[in-house]
Amino acid sequence: MTVHIATPELLLLELESGESCENEQIKNDIRKALKSRGLEEWNSVEIELFCSGERNLAFAVPVKLYIPEIFAKILEMHS
Repeated sequence: MTVHIATPELLLLELESGESCENEQIKNDIRKALKSRGLEEWNSVEIELFCSGERNLAFAVPVKLYIPEIFAKILEMHS
C-alpha cells in the first residue's frame, strides 16, 4: 500500500498488486495510515474503490453526522 494523500479529511491509497480489495482490509489500512501519520482515527469512513487491472486506488473520507441543535439538546438532557 502506498499513501499518496493523508489529511484529516482525505486519504488516497494505492493498493499494490495482490493486496486485498476487501472493505475490512482497506479499513484496517486506513487506520494504520492515519495512526502512522499522527492523525486522529475516524469513527466511520466512506470508501470509493477504483480498480484498473493491477492498480487499485482507494479514496477514503470520514463520515460526519450532522445533528440539528434541537436533537443535540435532547441528547444532552438524556446523557
